Amino acid sequence: MLKYFPHLVPLVLKNRLTELTMFVTTTCNMKCRHCFVIDELNKKADLLAVDEIRRMGRHIPHMQRVHISGGEPFTRKDLADVAIAISNEWNAGVVNIPTNGWFTDNVVRTIERFGREAKGHLRVYFSINTQDPDAMDDFTRLKGSFRHWRETVATAAKARSKVDNVTLVALATYNESNADTFPTLVDFVDEIGVDDFSFHLARNDDPCGPKLDHANYRRVLDDYFGNRYRGHPVLRAYREMVRREHLRMVESGEPFH
Repeated sequence: MLKYFPHLVPLVLKNRLTELTMFVTTTCNMKCRHCFVIDELNKKADLLAVDEIRRMGRHIPHMQRVHISGGEPFTRKDLADVAIAISNEWNAGVVNIPTNGWFTDNVVRTIERFGREAKGHLRVYFSINTQDPDAMDDFTRLKGSFRHWRETVATAAKARSKVDNVTLVALATYNESNADTFPTLVDFVDEIGVDDFSFHLARNDDPCGPKLDHANYRRVLDDYFGNRYRGHPVLRAYREMVRREHLRMVESGEPFH
């Protein structure tokens, strides 16, 4: 429990930053319909090199959680170095990386190297919108995206079994295209061998957002956290609280960050 102490103090005192999102690339091979940075994808940008990220650690005390984002993070061939630098030099308790699951080799390489070299924990989030292959390809606007996703999850699970500081997570956004079949997606996720499942309501500035049936989403929350969630009760309560608060903010028109 002592290893969590550096992260708990600032959360109580609220005296410094404990969590941030770092965009490490603008490159992505997909154009997912719910992407909130789609207009910025594949544009030239000045990105921090690994050595620069390491040096930032001199000025950063213990970070509770760092989210690596993009673009598709695994388009960076040095992503393992980035994740390890953040874990070790920034003293990050958890490093989170979302992925569309296309770049199998880099995902596996990052899991293996992080398992050997990093001090903290890595959570790899595999983004999925539907269990229907054709619908998934249509949503990502890239043929073969579902097949690559399945292959990468399966291969990553084998790499994950050899380390003890990596968690694989299926990640979904509840949006207009999957609202009617979301419970089926939850069933599918239970069968594919990931360690965890995380889902969120589409952002209120997302084009999918205004047409969403919020009452149906509320029923999804009731069902998932009441009947399906298998994690720790405290974590379940926290995750449910966050999602219901997000829903409240969306319905009231408040910005959600």
